[in-house]
Amino acid sequence: VNARILFVDPSTRAVGLTLNQHLLRLNVPPINVKVGEIYDKSRVLRVDKKAGLFLEIPSPTPSPGFVSIHDVSDKDVKNVEKKFREGSLTRVRVLGVRHLEGVALGTLKDSAFEGSVFTHADVKPGMVVRAKVVTVEPFGAIVQFSSGVKALCPLPHMSELDNIVKPPKKFKAGAELLFRVLGCKSKRITVTYKKSLVKSKLEVLASYADAKIGLVTHGWITKIEKHGCFVRFYNGVQGFVSRSELGLEPGIEAESVYHVGQVVKCRIVSVVPTSRKLYVSFTMSSNRVIQADTAKVGTIVSGVVERLTPATVVVSVNGFSKGSILNEQLADHHGQAAQLKNLLKPGHEFNQLLVLDTEGQNLVLSAKHSLINTANDIPSEISQMQAGAVVHGYICNIIEAGCFVRFLGHLTGFSPKDKAVDRPIEKLSDVFCVGQSVRSHVLNVRIT
Repeated sequence: VNARILFVDPSTRAVGLTLNQHLLRLNVPPINVKVGEIYDKSRVLRVDKKAGLFLEIPSPTPSPGFVSIHDVSDKDVKNVEKKFREGSLTRVRVLGVRHLEGVALGTLKDSAFEGSVFTHADVKPGMVVRAKVVTVEPFGAIVQFSSGVKALCPLPHMSELDNIVKPPKKFKAGAELLFRVLGCKSKRITVTYKKSLVKSKLEVLASYADAKIGLVTHGWITKIEKHGCFVRFYNGVQGFVSRSELGLEPGIEAESVYHVGQVVKCRIVSVVPTSRKLYVSFTMSSNRVIQADTAKVGTIVSGVVERLTPATVVVSVNGFSKGSILNEQLADHHGQAAQLKNLLKPGHEFNQLLVLDTEGQNLVLSAKHSLINTANDIPSEISQMQAGAVVHGYICNIIEAGCFVRFLGHLTGFSPKDKAVDRPIEKLSDVFCVGQSVRSHVLNVRIT
């Protein structure tokens, strides 16, 4: 036979030879498989009870494969020759290729067929994956997918809160959480745990070529300057928002409305893919009047919790507007409002919020179902108030002489103490509380 020398070991005077035809002829081995791919109906050619299985993988042209005895099952297999017969068909996932031998290496473990990520090549920017926290460091958390592929969740992306100085408590070794892939470059994968990004239903922007004018997507602010701010998207794509597109009123500084790390909804204004230049806007329509009307007093909007203060819950409305919900406007029952406040976390989404009033660029909101369900019956102008009418509102202040009832905007009514209750009481605060929804009967209307 003809053989080719593989190696010479002078110490043992051993010479390694090969009879492989592709090595004899110095040809590329006949391997036509892709690493990470699953191949059904692979045929078992030989069973070696100490080594493993030799397979014929049905790629475009049959390719030789080998499965180590350690990769035939998630459990220990003592008698591999009883579990697998020559000529039987099995399902295999390719782990790699040994080009010298011209053999594909595979696995038959059930765990290898679970999940959407098996190798780094399976990771795509924007995909949502479940991963287990391996270690937590001051700079972030190392997480691992079910296949063993690891990724980094940077500290700023471990929470919706801005300027966090240490990892949140839920990031503990062994915890399984849901992430979204930010990018993957040179086998370095980064993910985010920001709820507004993980739960986003908008299209993912992961390349300048995918940026189409008018596309609405989510990004996060990386830098704020006087003339605008920079926004990062997936896979390293970056855009710039000029001050005129920030949706700010004259005299309002960007730092007072936005912060670094904040997730924002953006609209693509212009793009030059060849020079990697991208310009976006925080206004969802080129028509500013229409945009302003979408969040007018009395409308129903949705919002995502950004942060909590002792008296309010700050939310992001439509990805660019700011809104605040007073504690008493979180629920119809005063006790439930306090309990809900304790359960709220940044990233929680309110599907329905009623715009009660506007204070500059800030929206005053309510999450109370009693007000949301009767939004069409709550007046916003004095002309809508008529003697004898029954209107819905909420108590905004209580004094010794009576209580003030607020409707939409700044429209306010007053109920004297003797008209507020049917029976004499010492204090109205024993019966009513600020923020409580009430139904009022209009006695008379006075314009002052």
